[in-house]
Amino acid sequence: MFAVIRAHFTATPVSDVWSDAEMRNWLDPTIPYSVAHYWSQTSFSQIDLSYQLLPILQLADPRNDPNFGMTARQRLVNAVLAGATNEWDPDWSTFAHVVIWFPAAIDLHGGGSYSVKRKDGTGERSIVVAVVNKGARFDTICQEFGHNFGFQHERNQAGGEYGSPYSTMSSSVFPDNAFERPASPQLPAGLAPFDGSPPPTTDVMRIAGPYVTPLQFFVNRTGDFVHADSVEELPATFQDAHINVYLRALDVGVTSWPTRRKVLAVVPPAYGDANGYGIEIRRPREYDQGLNETPAPGISGVAGAVIHSFDPSTKLITYVGCIPFAGLEGDRDYRIGNLVIRLNNFNDDSDFVGVTVGGTKLGEAAIQFAPAQMSSTVTYTTDWEWVYATPCRMFPENSYAQRSHLKSTKVVLAALSQGYEAPGYVWTINDVAVDPEQISMEVSVNVRSGDPGLGRQFRSESITVKYRIIDNRLEFESDAPYSEFSLSVSATVSETLTAAAASTPARSVSTDVTFQNAEIEWSLSYLEKMVQCWREHIYQWTPEDMFGIPTGNGAVAVKIRQFKQLHDHLLGTNPELAETLTREVLKLGNITRDDLFAQPGP
Repeated sequence: MFAVIRAHFTATPVSDVWSDAEMRNWLDPTIPYSVAHYWSQTSFSQIDLSYQLLPILQLADPRNDPNFGMTARQRLVNAVLAGATNEWDPDWSTFAHVVIWFPAAIDLHGGGSYSVKRKDGTGERSIVVAVVNKGARFDTICQEFGHNFGFQHERNQAGGEYGSPYSTMSSSVFPDNAFERPASPQLPAGLAPFDGSPPPTTDVMRIAGPYVTPLQFFVNRTGDFVHADSVEELPATFQDAHINVYLRALDVGVTSWPTRRKVLAVVPPAYGDANGYGIEIRRPREYDQGLNETPAPGISGVAGAVIHSFDPSTKLITYVGCIPFAGLEGDRDYRIGNLVIRLNNFNDDSDFVGVTVGGTKLGEAAIQFAPAQMSSTVTYTTDWEWVYATPCRMFPENSYAQRSHLKSTKVVLAALSQGYEAPGYVWTINDVAVDPEQISMEVSVNVRSGDPGLGRQFRSESITVKYRIIDNRLEFESDAPYSEFSLSVSATVSETLTAAAASTPARSVSTDVTFQNAEIEWSLSYLEKMVQCWREHIYQWTPEDMFGIPTGNGAVAVKIRQFKQLHDHLLGTNPELAETLTREVLKLGNITRDDLFAQPGP
């Protein structure tokens, strides 16, 4: 339990002081965005938030009175404690700490130790005190409460304080990671910002977040937070055999409580490293909603796998870095000496994340492509025309109507590397280097016109490819009006960090991407002959010949327009054949029936 003292100087009207009801709401853990609600949530209900609200204390400003101490801060606290003792003689032994609240802007601090008289007259005892005020930001007030609970500022890697963008215990340096909560009629208002800090608001009590890093509760052994269902404590043998860990986002663990969710993985000091490490998953939800989804210049806290280190002896926590979910430059490894932390996978909502922890073998250099993302847009449709053709080699040519749908096809290829501190990527298309300073290039390709299923021959042509390079991604497109051509794309990754380049070899990966930019649409009489051929000569003519579009890496897309046209016709003339054809196309495209019929024809 802690004591709460509302104090004001003689010159400050008592009307500026929060009432008993307002203060009790502010200290009620069941009221969202109260200071007690914040600490109940972020600590997984592991902190004692019971309190005794003492009456309002009026006193003369003691900060220039040397009788109360050496510094203004000491004089202020000592004068308030002495005044409370003289007025009410509370039993200080019943309190773990004291919070002093002022209605006007005043020096904030927390965690300092001060002396108070024992009620039984046996001398003095030390008690921890925090001083807060109505003019301070709510997130900063939460930090001062945190000092009373025994938590220190996180450090940055240079040893400076207020070092983590992922903790309220460092909020003084990272105001952009807070957010402005909605107004609440249950909670008392603060003052307008006196320091101009963002976010803009007329009430500093509405500036909240983020959560405290759960590593604070691990190193301080807060309550019973350290439990196998909340914390994965890894063995020191991670270098010999890497370990896979699945973590939930911190906000999921908080809102699921008292049902435990694993929100923290702890790597012990090992292999000459005196520090241990904590891995947690953060995303912009709940008290973390001030964090950002994607990295950007000037942004300090983004959604991702967050890494802090800790000194087991001093319990000091240092922010190390983050592997973001979005905007990755290819490499999902984070290397710290002999320790490698890899972000493996995460679901669309980033609330369930797979992480691998291992040694240097885990961080060996490698590269692969993510599955290609392809999209096509019809840019022009020709008029119907009559041509002599045959839908099947077994039938003679005849006169059929056809028209062409010309498309522009865009492809996005992402190179995923591992084992590089600062990966750099070089791309080629058909063995021609892609210049990142340009936006298009000419390449020579083998193209085929007309329906690929009719045995048309390839010929060499020069086509234009438009492109742009974004970090580890190559986006390229072409509207070359051919029914089939392929581009061979390669990416080579190398280390750009000079200190690591000599020991990290370059790696390459390549793939072929097939374009279908001219789709032939045939008349129904042609399609009926195609089906007849298929039924009579199944081994010479397959659904893949009829409806398949190779897309690279062994995948096959389906000519949806052509299939639907024939399917709708067969439903009225031969439903059994329509169903047989549908099943064959489902197998061909490896798609579901719902997906097949939900897609518009390209």
